[in-house]
Formats: sequence, structure tokens, C-alpha cells
Amino acid sequence: MKRGYISIRTCKGCGRKAEKSEFIRLVWCEGALQEDLDGRMSGRGVYSCRNEKCKKRLAKKKKNAEASISPSWIT
Repeated sequence: MKRGYISIRTCKGCGRKAEKSEFIRLVWCEGALQEDLDGRMSGRGVYSCRNEKCKKRLAKKKKNAEASISPSWIT
């Protein structure tokens, strides 16, 4: 018997895959990562494990990505 569809998400901190309910959604807003408790905040969200280690790793990745994206001609 087929049950309902289960949303699978990937933690951007460690790469672990699991059900959506096992993760928290984080949104980069106003220069900081913020937890999206309702899943309705605007902006691109990413999923992370609930432990602090993955959240810190994700914040570090985001800061490095933003630094590499900015054009070198902007001072």
C-alpha cells in the first residue's frame, strides 16, 4: 500500500540526507543566518542538522561563498 510522499532534504553542513522534519531551515537575512521556524521567510533557505556543528560549518561556507562572489573591482 502506498503511503504519502516523504520530503527528503540534504544538510548543507555535512551532506547527510534525511526527512525534512529532521532538519531546520535557515535563511541568510541581514548578514546572519536565522532559523526559519515556520518555513515562510523570504529568501533562499537551506536545511541543516539541528546540531551546532553543522550550523557553524554552514555559516562558514556561506561567508566564504559571498567573499568569492563579490567582484574584485568593487572597493
